[in-house]
Amino acid sequence: MEDDSRSTYIFSSDAQGNVQLVVEDEEGKPGMRASKQSPGKDLQTKRQPVNLPADVLDAYTGQYQIEGGPTLNITRSDGKLAVTMVQGGKSMQIGLLTPESKTRFFMENDPRSTYVVSTDAQGRLQFVVEDAEGKPGVKASKRKGEVIGSGFLRC
Repeated sequence: MEDDSRSTYIFSSDAQGNVQLVVEDEEGKPGMRASKQSPGKDLQTKRQPVNLPADVLDAYTGQYQIEGGPTLNITRSDGKLAVTMVQGGKSMQIGLLTPESKTRFFMENDPRSTYVVSTDAQGRLQFVVEDAEGKPGVKASKRKGEVIGSGFLRC
């Protein structure tokens, strides 16, 4: 992986305690954004976790590339999928994805977004993040390579 140490990571928060991370490129242009906000009670009550077999979760583990952005490392952890974002030699744990069906996941601490597993135009697995209204946003496609353990790939 290429080391892009010229990226800048900016954390901010608003009066409601919502935290946002913005990754800026070397020219100061904003790129990847991540936010952590207090979930609404109505969304928390609608999400119903399910248990998936380990082999189903293992099929989703690996490295996923956001086009023009960071890599996501996805590993299995206690019946869930752990997501870590890697960019510029730095990593940040995003959270745990809880399954609500074989192809739909959510984060218990912020259930407004849905992480949907599907295939892209090349037939690779991808995660598509849908907002609370079901509109697709960030897409990350699984990178090709050899699985070397714990969901990591040798490319």
